[in-house]
Amino acid sequence: MLVLLAIGAVPCAFMGWAIGAWNHKRRGGEGFLLGLILGPIGWLIVAVLGESKSARKRRDTQTAEVASAVAREMARAQARAKGLLD
Repeated sequence: MLVLLAIGAVPCAFMGWAIGAWNHKRRGGEGFLLGLILGPIGWLIVAVLGESKSARKRRDTQTAEVASAVAREMARAQARAKGLLD
């Protein structure tokens, strides 16, 4: 009986990990544990969790870097266009 429980818990744990890691939520570890302990109920819990603070901070940093790069390129393009029109 215990062997059957262990055989069922391992796939549930990996499914929880996959759900937690899906869409860059960075909650794979939590998903693994919740899937291992709670099975499909743990999957549902992980699925409705928001992204982790570190993932949110990383996303915000990347967004700021992209916005800064776009602003620099727009300024360069405007300077080139102004030089061509003069």
